[in-house]
Amino acid sequence: MLKYITIVTSLLCVTQFGWGQCCSGGVPMGSNIGLPASEAGVWQWMLSYDLNVLRTLKDADNILDDDTRERLTQAWLFQVGYAFNSRWAVDAFIPYVRQERTIRQIGLSENFTFTQGIGDPTLLVKFKAATLNEGNGEWWVAAGPKFPLGASDLTDERGITLIADLQPGSGAWDGVLWSQFSHQIPWRPSMSFSSRVIVRLTGENDTYLGDQVYEFGNEFQALLSLSDRVLLGTILFDPGLTLRFRHAGRDLNDGELVPNSGGSFLFIAPSAGVQITPSLSLQSRLDLPVYAYVDGTQLAPTYLVNVVLLFRLNRTYSFKPGTLPLFED
Repeated sequence: MLKYITIVTSLLCVTQFGWGQCCSGGVPMGSNIGLPASEAGVWQWMLSYDLNVLRTLKDADNILDDDTRERLTQAWLFQVGYAFNSRWAVDAFIPYVRQERTIRQIGLSENFTFTQGIGDPTLLVKFKAATLNEGNGEWWVAAGPKFPLGASDLTDERGITLIADLQPGSGAWDGVLWSQFSHQIPWRPSMSFSSRVIVRLTGENDTYLGDQVYEFGNEFQALLSLSDRVLLGTILFDPGLTLRFRHAGRDLNDGELVPNSGGSFLFIAPSAGVQITPSLSLQSRLDLPVYAYVDGTQLAPTYLVNVVLLFRLNRTYSFKPGTLPLFED
């Protein structure tokens, strides 16, 4: 038990370094959305913490020598999912978001602004579209709405409504499309390749700043991942490597393109995980920006970390005296 506590503590310490995405598009759609495929009758719960540190000021793809601005986004993300059978499943995604902005001016005091609250939840209905290569590969697709339940009209200490990308919610109904393909490597069954695509089609917030119509740009993410499972002593480790591309379209305000919004970003993301019990796993991923192009002048991600705790429970488990369902396989 002591060695598991040591491993968990080490992975959680990584969260001190940060995770996140660009300011473009408000609170970005998390790349964790969409739980892993599971057997029929299995419940899954995922709790993740994202820390987004943005300290790199860019004009297009040029880094500017300016450290007067900083953005920080923290998100606690809760997902729950259930597999009805081998082809149909449903996931629900609920975020809690804290946004921080710091502006430093020479000779003047530092200006610090923050907001926090429940973000916009998402519901996905998932369908297994195909089973490939004699069961070694699966292709899942999903779609669902993002509900405008998060606050989009929070104000500062003076009572002035904050701009859209500081709000926990977008104030608009969005549509979410999701697709994932996974394939087990034949010559190494413990290794798998997966690809995932997440698309957010944004709607309009027609009460922005009272009487304006604001629409975040559509968002597209594509991830390519290679992961393995390695037994070290009695501990199962899950190392992995992911390439993640994200594109955020430019925002619209009353039908006009918003300056300094939108961009394209490429990250390389090593990860490490541990299987704590047959039902409980911990995963940590560090996203490092490889390339970023922003429209206009914007803060871009400096580094990103995501930590995930995943718990699975089969509804058909049999309870045995002296045992807990958590530890049932």
